[in-house]
Amino acid sequence: IGEFLAGPILAGSGERILVADIEVDEDPGRVRLAAAMTLVLEAELSQASFFSTVPRERALLALRRSTGRTGTELGLADALRVAGEGSLAVVIAGKVARRGAVDGDAGAAGADSITLRILEASGTELFRVGAELSEEANDLEVLTELTRAVRRRLGEPASEIESSRPASRVLSQSTEAVHAYAQARGQLFAGRYPQAIAAAGTALRHDPEFSAAYQLQAEAYALRGQRRSARAVLELAFTHIERATEREQLRIRADRLAWDGRPGDAVVTYEQLFQRYRDDIGALKAQAVLQRQIGVRGGGIGNLRAAYSMDPTDWPPLSRVARYLNYRGSLPDVDSLIATLEPSP
Repeated sequence: IGEFLAGPILAGSGERILVADIEVDEDPGRVRLAAAMTLVLEAELSQASFFSTVPRERALLALRRSTGRTGTELGLADALRVAGEGSLAVVIAGKVARRGAVDGDAGAAGADSITLRILEASGTELFRVGAELSEEANDLEVLTELTRAVRRRLGEPASEIESSRPASRVLSQSTEAVHAYAQARGQLFAGRYPQAIAAAGTALRHDPEFSAAYQLQAEAYALRGQRRSARAVLELAFTHIERATEREQLRIRADRLAWDGRPGDAVVTYEQLFQRYRDDIGALKAQAVLQRQIGVRGGGIGNLRAAYSMDPTDWPPLSRVARYLNYRGSLPDVDSLIATLEPSP
């Protein structure tokens, strides 16, 4: 559905999109499926360089600043609000339902289906795509194929789509593993590091080669001050690096270099990450922290100015990046730095 409309939706690179939580009824198994699908959808879209996918944590912080609301849910109404306030190009929303329920017939019999809707920030629907979910096919792989149809329709070149790796495989093909990873990510965002470590461990029990889960667990260990455990787990993330996206492979390599006492090489690798993915604010912040650590002239302020001029939301928090990289020196005041970037009244 929607594949035959004329012309790309996005005019070119640099435009930003946001993924809302995939909706589902309250059946626990389907709730887990929807949480896993939301994560796979964002991971698939994040591989694109033609457009930028706003991380859900950054959207949640913007929503908290706007409404005062806490939590880790990002429903369609909230996603549209963030998109409108942040001048995002489109919001992608999804729904898993019984066949016919998407169109209002909640009692229709048949297999589950997944529908993705692409909307402007105003709420106007641009197009939609859908597919049936069946016992014969892996649900996360079905979603990956559906998301690639969306990427084509948004205007991303076919060669770039084909060269990216299916998110269902670079994360995990296990719905339970991806659901546990989604929980770990929410706990990490909330600063509940022991819970993040435990949830990542659950993901790894379901899939012992889940590189992204090792990487997240390493970060949680480091932020909790358990650096020996963090280093050991980061090494496991590197061992299974082929199971990570290109973006995350570069991040794992850069992190490992920093942790191995090679900050100069880590700076170069973070730069490669940013040059490949120009929306990667975390790479710029990590560069800046390491530049301060090794005494580069200017102390990384140039990279920080670039990071906060691209997005003033402090995600990932500069203080957390510094703690992860074991930097113990002074950091610039983020609010003051952002204020210098705002135009004078």
